[in-house]
Parts: sequence; C-alpha cells; structure tokens
Amino acid sequence: DLTIAISQSVGQHLVDDFKLDKRKMRVIYPALSYSEEKLRSKKERGAYLKGSPTLGIIARLSEEKGHLLLFTAFKQLIKDYPQARLLVVGLGRKEKELKNWVNKENLATQITFLGNISGLNSIYKILDVAILPSTLEGLGFSILEAQANGVPVVASATGGITEIVKDKETGILVKPSNPDELYQGLKLILEDDKLRNKIVNKSPTIKKEV
Repeated sequence: DLTIAISQSVGQHLVDDFKLDKRKMRVIYPALSYSEEKLRSKKERGAYLKGSPTLGIIARLSEEKGHLLLFTAFKQLIKDYPQARLLVVGLGRKEKELKNWVNKENLATQITFLGNISGLNSIYKILDVAILPSTLEGLGFSILEAQANGVPVVASATGGITEIVKDKETGILVKPSNPDELYQGLKLILEDDKLRNKIVNKSPTIKKEV
C-alpha cells in the first residue's frame, strides 16, 4: 500500500528511476537509541590532542564511499598534522585495492584497517572527526552515530547526507569527489575550536534507553 524510504533523496530516486507513486511514498528516518553510559561524556566531546588527531571512516569498502578521496586528502593533511592517524572500519570488495594504495604511498603506519567491529561506540569514543566522503549516499547512518556520540562530522554534500548535516551547524559539508575541498574541511574542523564545539553542541538529541 505504501513505500517507505529512509530519506527524501532515496524517495525521489524511487519515484524517478522506479516510477513509484509519489503519493504512496513516506519518508521515515532511521532512529538511534543508546544507553547514556555508552556515549562520549560531555567532557570528552569537542576536545582532542593537538597535533595528533584521530580520524575515522566507518563504511563498507566500496567505490561510492570515497575512501581513495579521503586517503588523498589525508595524505595532504599529514603535512600539517604529521602525527594524525586514520582508522578505517568496514569490509568490502575494494579492500585489496585500498590496502595496496596505502602501502604504495607509505602510509600504513598512519592509516589502519580495522575490518568489521561490533560495538562501534568504542570507536566513536576515540575519534576526533568522523568522515563520510561518499559520491552516492542514501542517508549515511554512520553520521547519525557520530553525531549521537558528539563526534564532529565532515561529509560530502550528496544524497541524504544533506538532510542530516547542516553545513557549519551540525557538521561540515564538502563537494563530492573533491579531495582538496575535503582536506580543507578537515583542516577547518581541526583548527577552529569554536566551530568544532558549536557543531558538537548542536548534534541531534537522541532518545535514551531506560
């Protein structure tokens, strides 16, 4: 009777490409619910060890998630932050290609592949910035998780991401497929303490478990 989409972007895609009836389309965004003790504390939010930021991407290792774009931007970022590290969480068909690129660029000591991890709150607790540089994205669930944990987000302005991230309000949006702009976005979030704290404090409120 009805078709449910996870974002306006996905809903429009279903109407345009699959010719579904827009009048029977409903958008229901995914919701998060965590116990408060599993989240980053207010003391942990917004602060990081100067000069040694920990960045992370949590996404399957596929072309549309933009890992190579991020690696290219990160290679530029470590000229400013030589002690920075990047954690890559997820598995996928691009794993071998991505690891080969990292090894070729001599970045294996700073870009770490963690595979799949259960209980991602332990990862969000140590991240200073969460990144999702997708070229295509229905919503970006890892963004919601990062926001819930008070981790500032830098993401591509594409698809459903633009529905959950307001630029310089609840995250930083950059042009898709543009590693230089991604680098600039990462540098901005690391250097501008006032902006970073503003973004963290405006992270969406989540429903707590009881």
